[in-house]
Amino acid sequence: MNKYWYESKGVMGGLVSAVAVVASVVFGVDVSDTEQSNLVEIILQVTAVFAALVAAYGRIVAEDHII
Repeated sequence: MNKYWYESKGVMGGLVSAVAVVASVVFGVDVSDTEQSNLVEIILQVTAVFAALVAAYGRIVAEDHII
């Protein structure tokens, strides 16, 4: 099974972790592990909804008809 990089929990987890570290150092904001896990899940769900909307839009504006 292949998936895009933004569908990977590992990639999203790493990005959220990096942002949490930067937020902690630069702004003094403390982001717990639980909050980081919740953010990863939310990002993945939003990405899935966005992909579904793009797919639906693509089907609506497609010039070829489905038989």
